[in-house]
Parts: sequence; C-alpha cells; structure tokens
Amino acid sequence: MKLSNHQGTIRRRTDTRSGFTLVEIMIVVVIVGVLAALALPSIQLVRENSRNSAVMNDLRVFANAFTAYHLESGEWPEDRMPGIFPPEMDGWLSDNRFNRETPLGGLYDWDPASSGSKPADATAVVTVRGYTVPHSQIVRLLDRYDDGSADTGRIRSSEGNLFYIIE
Repeated sequence: MKLSNHQGTIRRRTDTRSGFTLVEIMIVVVIVGVLAALALPSIQLVRENSRNSAVMNDLRVFANAFTAYHLESGEWPEDRMPGIFPPEMDGWLSDNRFNRETPLGGLYDWDPASSGSKPADATAVVTVRGYTVPHSQIVRLLDRYDDGSADTGRIRSSEGNLFYIIE
C-alpha cells in the first residue's frame, strides 16, 4: 500500500510492530518444559549419589575413630541411644557430626558388642537408625559401596536401619 504525505512524496507503509506471537511464546515454553523434564531425573540422581556418598564417608570416619579407640583402650565405648554421642569418643570424633541427622534421614547410632540391636554376626556396628529415603536408594547404595545384598557384606539394611559393620 502506498501513501502520500502532505509534501507529495510517496512512501511505503511498513509494519513496525515488534515482539513475539502467542504461538511462538507457547512453543518456547513447551521446549523449556521438555528440557526440564529430561533434566530432573538426572538432578535427582546426582542428589541421591551425593547423600549416599556423604553418609558412607561419615560411617567410615566413625568406624575408623571407634576402631582406633578400641585399639588404644582395649574396649569399645558403651552403648548409647541413637543420636547420642558416646562421651568416651570425645577427642576421637566430632560430636556435632555424630549428633546431627544423617544425609539419609534418621540418626547415627553406636552399637558395641553388648548391644542386641545389630546383625547377629557383628561385634561392633555404626548404624543409621530410621533412614527416611526410599528403599530403592538404599539398594543403589548397597550396589555401589558393598556386595549389593542387604543381608551380607559390610553394609547391611534391615527394618529402616543401615548397618556399617566394623568387626
């Protein structure tokens, strides 16, 4: 369409609207949603692996501290309630680390030879009492860090508890 202005020159009318149409915006939103849906399981798996790794690190640190105490003193610290730091371990282990909630939920617990709340063939165990993560995460933890069985190996699981056998 040609228009003339008051000075008699002819100019072409151009559409100068800028922006996106509703369809274009909806396509972008759908693409972003699909990408987020694809990324979410990967992000959850990374978080799960991080928690599993953190709890395994804690259990190994605790096991080493309890073993060192046992080697030096000739006895295991006394049994305490879950989440209660054995006072004999002061100087051997951080009470803040032991008393906090575990990365899997629940509390850390020390189960020496006198305790009946550990696997029957174990003498000394550090336990995660009452973990709150799905059992499928515990299965993946057992597969990655032990023999994959909840009933054998150094790491075992039973009734919402995860046992790390020291001896």
